[in-house]
Amino acid sequence: MPNIPKEALELHKKGLRRCGHCHKVKPVDLFYRDSSNKTFGRTERCKECMKALRRGYRRDPEKVRAQYKQWRAKQDDADLSRRRWASKLRIRYGLTVEQHGSMYTEQNGCCLLCGQSVPYDRIQTDHDHTTGRVRGLLCIPCNIWVGFLEKNLGRLDKTMDYINGEEKA
Repeated sequence: MPNIPKEALELHKKGLRRCGHCHKVKPVDLFYRDSSNKTFGRTERCKECMKALRRGYRRDPEKVRAQYKQWRAKQDDADLSRRRWASKLRIRYGLTVEQHGSMYTEQNGCCLLCGQSVPYDRIQTDHDHTTGRVRGLLCIPCNIWVGFLEKNLGRLDKTMDYINGEEKA
C-alpha cells in the first residue's frame, strides 16, 4: 500500500481503524463503506461520529454553515487547494505529492505518449480504471484519447481501415 503510516497499516491488518474525529481505535465494521477511499475503503470517521455530525447539522444547519464559513475564512486558499490536490492524489491514485512530482521529473515534464512538454499544473494522471494502477502522466488530449480507446477498442481496426480507404462508411 502506498505511503501509509505504519500504525494505520498495523491496525488495518488487525481489522481495526482509528477514527479521524474521536481518535478511538475501533473495528472496521464501525466505519461506513466509502468507495472513494482507495486505501481502506472506509470513511475517515466512525459511524458514531458521522451520526453526531449529521444530527448537529439537522438540529441547526445555520450554525453549522456559520462554523464552516468561519473555518473557511481562516484557510489560505492556495494552501487549501494544495491539500485538496494532495488528498485527491492519495485517495484516487495512492500517490503522494512527492511520488507524483518524481514521476513528472522522470518524464522530463513531458507527456508519456506524445512527448509534448506540459506544465506541471496541466498534466493528467492516467490510470487503469479497472485496477486503479497509475500508468503515467499525459497531456489532456492524449488522456482523452486513451480514455476513448479504452472504452472503444473494438472500433480501432474499423477506424484504421476507414482512414486507409479500405472500407466505405
